[in-house]
Amino acid sequence: MQTSLKINLMKCVNLLITILMTVMMSACKPDSSATAGAADVHPVDNSAQFAIPPTGEIALASKFSYSKLETTPKMERKILYSLNENQLSKPLTEIPYYRQGKSELLPETVFKQYKEGHQPWLSSPVIVALVNCSNLISLEEVAELQNKAQSSEKKIIIDPDRVITEISCETPYVKVQMSKPGGITYDITMFKPHGTEVLFVKEIVENTPIK
Repeated sequence: MQTSLKINLMKCVNLLITILMTVMMSACKPDSSATAGAADVHPVDNSAQFAIPPTGEIALASKFSYSKLETTPKMERKILYSLNENQLSKPLTEIPYYRQGKSELLPETVFKQYKEGHQPWLSSPVIVALVNCSNLISLEEVAELQNKAQSSEKKIIIDPDRVITEISCETPYVKVQMSKPGGITYDITMFKPHGTEVLFVKEIVENTPIK
């Protein structure tokens, strides 16, 4: 009787050991689904990413770096010249016309001659800036550059530091930017009054880097 009891007890112990071993083996076995998921993980590339526009020029789209990034310097904005809406709504011969730091009134003959095809540059934003605002960038070779420039041009590069660029054109306003040495730029807003294509300078803002 005791022998039979011992045998049954040994069987129970062996069965319990087998169950425990099975449970332990299952716990140590890697999860196949987790392994499959890990295989889809790719290293993240933190290098600079570039966007190539249709012009072929390479532009930096985004950059991730732990080093100190160069930031655009803050600019001090100063309005050098400005016309209000009341001045812009006056008859053509009474609207102040900016030329080389001074305001003057244009005679009726200027608008008539323009309609007849004379002085087409009067409606070209970059050439108007070149001729009438060259005092801002200390430009002396105005006549030579004016003769070379075409009325349809959107940019005039005088040298690496002095550039005149048409930024936007939304009737009746046109925006032009001029640059000069020292990182100084000028935002020039032009206005096309009703009844003519001749451009008037509405506002000039000087942007100077804050050191």
